[in-house]
Amino acid sequence: MDSGSYEGIYRRVEALGVKMENYDLANITGLYNALRLRQDFFTIHVVGTNGKGSVTAFLSSTLTKAGYRTGTFVSPHVFDLRERILLDNRMIPKKDFHRLAAKIFECMEKNNLEASYFEFTTALAAMFFTEKKVRIAVLEAGLGGRLDATNLFNGQINVITSISLEHMATLGNTIEKIAFEKAGIIKPGSVTVISEKNAGLETVEKIAEQKKSKLVKVSFLDNGLLKSKQSFELVQPLEKGPYRISLLGHHQAENAALALAAVLELQKSGFAIPEKAVVKGFLSAENPGRLAVMGKKPLMVFDCAHNPSGFETLKKNLSLFKFKRLLLVFSVMKDKEWKKMLESFPFDELFVAGMNIERGLEPRDVKKVFPQARVFEDICSAISAAKKSAGKNDLILVAGSIHAIGMALKCVKKT
Repeated sequence: MDSGSYEGIYRRVEALGVKMENYDLANITGLYNALRLRQDFFTIHVVGTNGKGSVTAFLSSTLTKAGYRTGTFVSPHVFDLRERILLDNRMIPKKDFHRLAAKIFECMEKNNLEASYFEFTTALAAMFFTEKKVRIAVLEAGLGGRLDATNLFNGQINVITSISLEHMATLGNTIEKIAFEKAGIIKPGSVTVISEKNAGLETVEKIAEQKKSKLVKVSFLDNGLLKSKQSFELVQPLEKGPYRISLLGHHQAENAALALAAVLELQKSGFAIPEKAVVKGFLSAENPGRLAVMGKKPLMVFDCAHNPSGFETLKKNLSLFKFKRLLLVFSVMKDKEWKKMLESFPFDELFVAGMNIERGLEPRDVKKVFPQARVFEDICSAISAAKKSAGKNDLILVAGSIHAIGMALKCVKKT
């Protein structure tokens, strides 16, 4: 089809590529100005290493239940890049995506501008949210924060999720340096919400003080499972709960607590968010591929843990399941610290799958370090082999990048 069709425009956006070098705000600033973008909505900005997607999901679900027209920007996507731009938790319609994307390409050509895949979709989200007159936008940062394309938005509330070592070539090789990049989203006079046990708390505290941003420290209780749902209580900044949440995993207690603290700040800012909206919002939030049970006998669980911190959390969450043997199906990007992720993980069998993309990890490289690994060209083949090897009381754990989990979900849907 020609480049003017929806399919053609979609492919043009996909072909823009990922910007990992010369990382700055020049492109998005040029686009923002040329498109005469503006921000007519209240913004919650979510940054961190792990947990951003879950916090965003809790907030968006709650705000929608409260009756607010809510825009949500997330990344990456699982199946369709329109998943990144949501209005009231529904994907941007094809006609709007087509029309706005074509307008951005026209603007880029007219003004001799460039944009990466992420910068382009960020600009598209800004146009869509403004056009649809959203009241509140919840924005998940991509890489870092200070130089992330989403930082052109003025976040009135910032939520900083757990911080650990990742993307060190771009963000720095210490927690302090990475926290500095994440805290770069903090705007003067804003509110910043962070867990009191966040590894980057000290750095964030300093920057919040410099920017005169109110710092809200969060503490919570993880109550484990309550009626088959994860449960938590907020302890600080005030005691509330317990609440049951839709997303499984001990780490989700922290993510939910951060989201609840942000909701309390919204209420202080004049937003009417009734308790029933909070209860329903936290119980109905969706974030595909996060500790998702996809089958039984054998038990099959999918999780998009794709860095050492995520794998440590995943290891702790194994206690939620009863199983005899653990068969791990693994697929990540080659720039991840995959050796560290696997070396202390308690798998009984290891199935490593390729992704058939340039950034994908080559399974043979894993086998050189872990000779017991069985290697496969794609994740469907790896899952099929794991099923043949598993007993009815075993656990097949499919873990890795969201791209890989997306392909795994398609495999399961086919069968």
